[in-house]
Amino acid sequence: ASVLCSHVPALRSNLAGLKRSDDSEVMRKNAHAVAEAIHSLRLEYAPEPDFLYTAPGRDLMLFCVFLFNSMPSFVPKAMVEFEGRLNDGVTKHIELSNPSNKPLVYSVRISGSSQFKAADTLKLNSR
Repeated sequence: ASVLCSHVPALRSNLAGLKRSDDSEVMRKNAHAVAEAIHSLRLEYAPEPDFLYTAPGRDLMLFCVFLFNSMPSFVPKAMVEFEGRLNDGVTKHIELSNPSNKPLVYSVRISGSSQFKAADTLKLNSR
């Protein structure tokens, strides 16, 4: 949970209720909250809560390696700031390019106000 929150601060509110405990019911609730957070990130591999709760240490270690390799891509590269007057519409145009020879497809996620909108995916064709 700490790794998820450090790379995606918007998940802090979802994972704030986790508790340290040896009680199996508390551990199961924690696993459900973590699995839900992982599913919301749309990672290539998103384990079910039972896996997080019952998997052997070897499997959990492999999952940690997966997170180690995947989570850095969630760190923002830049901030887009909006300035305007209250109740006035503000539009920003962002130019993206694809330097590779293969098309790129991004999943779009906007945190914060529901007033900000974007498509769920963005495809950048190759040169």
